[in-house]
Amino acid sequence: MLEITKELHSFLVGLHYNPATVSHRMEHYLEHLFHLLEVPDEEDVLDYYGIMGHGQLALSEIARRRGRSDAAAMQRIDDSLHRLAITPEWQMILSIIKSNH
Repeated sequence: MLEITKELHSFLVGLHYNPATVSHRMEHYLEHLFHLLEVPDEEDVLDYYGIMGHGQLALSEIARRRGRSDAAAMQRIDDSLHRLAITPEWQMILSIIKSNH
């Protein structure tokens, strides 16, 4: 995983374990962020992390439904995270997160 995606990954893992820590406003921002992805990629990321109303799925299940190997599915999720991590939208969300701590 590239360094630029690590903060986003860490945030999403934390969101999975503590969804109540995210305000309604932040949830709204995150919805917009994820909509930047194509629908299948958005679903895969949300399912992988088990966030935003999605149950967490095993990587093998995500791979199976897309007809990919586990490695190819993980690469696609990593690529999606990278695409999101470099957006101005994520940078804005990240600045809000950091200012609240």
